Amino acid sequence: MVMAVLFLRLSHLKMKNENIVKNLTYFDSFDYLRVFFALSIIAWHTKVLGPTGLISSQFGFNFKDFIYGSIFLLGVPLFVQISLFLYLLNRENKSKYFIKRILDLFFLYFFWMAALILIFYKESGLKILTKTEFWLSGGATPLYFLMVIIILTILLELFLLLEKTIDKKNFLIITLFALIVSIVANTNKVYLLDLFALGKTPFIMSHWSPINFLPYLFSSILFLKIYKDGFLKQINIFKWAIISLVVFLTVAVLEYLYLPNALYLENGGMIIPTYSRLSLVLGTCLVFSVAISKDYRSSDFIKKISGLTMGIYILHIFVMNILAGVLGSRFETISGTPLYFVIVTLVSLLIANTLKEKRII
Repeated sequence: MVMAVLFLRLSHLKMKNENIVKNLTYFDSFDYLRVFFALSIIAWHTKVLGPTGLISSQFGFNFKDFIYGSIFLLGVPLFVQISLFLYLLNRENKSKYFIKRILDLFFLYFFWMAALILIFYKESGLKILTKTEFWLSGGATPLYFLMVIIILTILLELFLLLEKTIDKKNFLIITLFALIVSIVANTNKVYLLDLFALGKTPFIMSHWSPINFLPYLFSSILFLKIYKDGFLKQINIFKWAIISLVVFLTVAVLEYLYLPNALYLENGGMIIPTYSRLSLVLGTCLVFSVAISKDYRSSDFIKKISGLTMGIYILHIFVMNILAGVLGSRFETISGTPLYFVIVTLVSLLIANTLKEKRII
């Protein structure tokens, strides 16, 4: 397992870089990741490559479904990983950062949820607003990402209380163990639910469930340790990436061959688990480890687009729904095409840029 190998290697390294992170660090590599995977998420929602068998009972594994399920769907886990990692870096340099971070996230979440309700749910009445699922799922939109970050940030802060009661080595061992347990539980939750005769509730099975992203809570702690110790700068990152890529691809293919199950389709919307797959954890760790392994430089254009990615991510679902309403029957002629992807992306980008210039977001 990726994180297990990293931890074992770390145990043999001397603490040469204890103070490598004294101030806030800007990762240019994250700019590229934000841009690429923000576009990947839009590509998934617009079905830029055409229809996919992943959301059908008539699933037959092919390269297009691999791109959809193993490349495009890396976007949200990677965003979660980046958010939690940067949170840990920031909390070391800013006092009372937890309170500020949570308040900012809540404000952002409720601002966009209010917009969502006013535009799409005003005819539904107050009944829908009383449903926990509505708020956890972000109103059945990508806004669930913000709720996931809120919940995981709170859980991360609670978990870090343990660090104050035990020595660092034992804390890292417990963190690694928690990571493994969370991955095993996530990848086998259908069978665990049956074993313990528990219901397959939306909170556990849906793609928006915070449970899907628990591994990144623990991996963020380990990645911070890896980064501060300079571990990735002391190994051949190219060989590491190739080996990790082979493992990722192997696990992903096996999942497509053996995981398809009508239970996943019924309870999660895809014939295989959306986000609770081992391959996605491996893929996220692979991409993230390469991103923090060396100093990259991004162009001013990439930096600008990167600064708009959260707005693009949030706005694209509004744009998609409004386009469907405006175009009516003509919507079907562009849905699931590259043209639809380009239109949604450009409109979302323009709106996000305008709102940022007006300092609304």
